[in-house]
Amino acid sequence: MNATAVLLINPKTPFNVGSVIRACSIFGVPWLRWTGTRVTKAQRSCAGSAKPRLPREERLKDYLGVDWRVDEHALDDFIAEGLTPVCVEVREAAEMLDEFVHPPRAVYIFGPEDGSVPKGVLTVCHRFVRIRTANRTPLNLAAAVNVVLHDRYCKGGGLMRWRLRRRRDIPYPYRDGWTCHFCGDWRPDSMIGVVSRTRLLTRDVPVTENRRYCKDRRACEDAALLWREAKP
Repeated sequence: MNATAVLLINPKTPFNVGSVIRACSIFGVPWLRWTGTRVTKAQRSCAGSAKPRLPREERLKDYLGVDWRVDEHALDDFIAEGLTPVCVEVREAAEMLDEFVHPPRAVYIFGPEDGSVPKGVLTVCHRFVRIRTANRTPLNLAAAVNVVLHDRYCKGGGLMRWRLRRRRDIPYPYRDGWTCHFCGDWRPDSMIGVVSRTRLLTRDVPVTENRRYCKDRRACEDAALLWREAKP
């Protein structure tokens, strides 16, 4: 089962949290959790009452499909459900987002606007990813969430051809093979598998789409599963 979640570590402003709710709705992410008390305090100070409330995103009907709330134990729960923790942060050893193969089941962890992801959280993260930029200045929290979720949505929705090399570019002696749609590498026939899914065109005409993947590479197998389960 394909599952995705977003976890914000001690976010500072309710406006960023509201924008993340919107991003989750747009890109089909059903779960949003955050930790800390700063958003609750900011909500009360802005509203002038004891009842907390986020900006307008929570009140729009299109966003009712996002299950969002503060939860200090959310990361443990997501890991127990089998989601892979992916930390999004500027780190030297992190993978670049444009080259990143998203796990089929993942929880994306973002640090606060004015800090970093705590060491205790970093120790349980399996993958680390950063957004390629012109310099090391970090993106706004909500902007970073939008970029990461958009990347996941596109790569899982049939746009895996961004690194695909055309077969005619391969020298003649090596043409007895194919390029993988997910890593872009040329592989011999014996190492290539095919995954398919069906989508409907206008007037409910079914069309089958195929993608090639490396059978001996776990990352490509996971990406193929993600693509197959994504809604066309």
